[in-house]
Amino acid sequence: MITLEDVLNYLKTIILNEKWFTASYDINIPQLICLYNKQASGQVNAIGGADNSSYNKKSFTVLIHWDKSFVLAEKRANDIYQLLRKARGTVINYRIIHVELDRNEPIYVGKDKIGNHEFIINAVLWYSKEGN
Repeated sequence: MITLEDVLNYLKTIILNEKWFTASYDINIPQLICLYNKQASGQVNAIGGADNSSYNKKSFTVLIHWDKSFVLAEKRANDIYQLLRKARGTVINYRIIHVELDRNEPIYVGKDKIGNHEFIINAVLWYSKEGN
């Protein structure tokens, strides 16, 4: 199974030169990306059980904590959204089939305590074992 750390390491290869965090972050850093696990909706089971499944999914949320300028924050969130939409490749021993995004754009969640704008992107990474 893919872990959040695996997703983080993969995203670092397509979203370059950013400060990355998982599960928590320092609000005093004005531009960063943080990943969170997200509860998956339903299991992927093949006939004959999980051992016969050729693919699985990993749900996660990307938080874009970006600047006091709404315009810059929205632009960066949209750039990251487009990169996720096109994501393909390999994570550890798994092949990424598709990244499913739950909205047609990043979701604005407001400002933090010190005025940095934040957006989230909810995603499901569908993957298969290499060779499938």
